[in-house]
Amino acid sequence: MVFFSHTEPKKELIKHLQEVAEFSVRYGDDRLKEVHRIIGYAHDFGKYRYAKLKNVG
Repeated sequence: MVFFSHTEPKKELIKHLQEVAEFSVRYGDDRLKEVHRIIGYAHDFGKYRYAKLKNVG
């Protein structure tokens, strides 16, 4: 199953999360790189409830 983070432009969720994590690491505090990476990958978890997933894809 493929999940999408955006509909316009259509972007796969994993690609979006990778981009956000990379951005966060690049521009965040160097001492907290792993924290920034985790936050980048986890920032959309609350948006993906079962009810919403049934309507995507």
